[in-house]
Amino acid sequence: MRHDEPQPRPDKAPNGESWPATSAYIPGYEVLYTNGGSQLVIDNSHNDFDVFLKVVSVTDPEPKTVRSVFVLAHDHFSVGNLRTGTYEVRYHELGFGTLLRSSTFALEESAIAGGGTRYSIVTLPLQMAADESANAYPLTAEEFEQ
Repeated sequence: MRHDEPQPRPDKAPNGESWPATSAYIPGYEVLYTNGGSQLVIDNSHNDFDVFLKVVSVTDPEPKTVRSVFVLAHDHFSVGNLRTGTYEVRYHELGFGTLLRSSTFALEESAIAGGGTRYSIVTLPLQMAADESANAYPLTAEEFEQ
């Protein structure tokens, strides 16, 4: 739900922990699926509001939040060591309260001839309004909480 005027950012994350001082994982939430080498770069550099964001695995039948992240306005954050699979990002823009999700994306690993492994690096620019051409879709509060 979008308000006409920006709202003050809540003092604490939904789990009761203080927001980090910099873009970072939010204390108290699980950090899962850390046995991979892929990376997701969250790009909030063009936006004026901080974001509470969830990286959600949609590989299994039930969506599973694998990382919970706070990203400051005008900043980037790299989510590292993600394992292969299909993911989406669900985020709460903390100025107007907009809830959005990205389209799904796959993280893959492949062998390199001669040895080694190639990992995915996906950069996701965050949108502050639903825009299918920019892969940002509306999300309900219930869907965000899953």
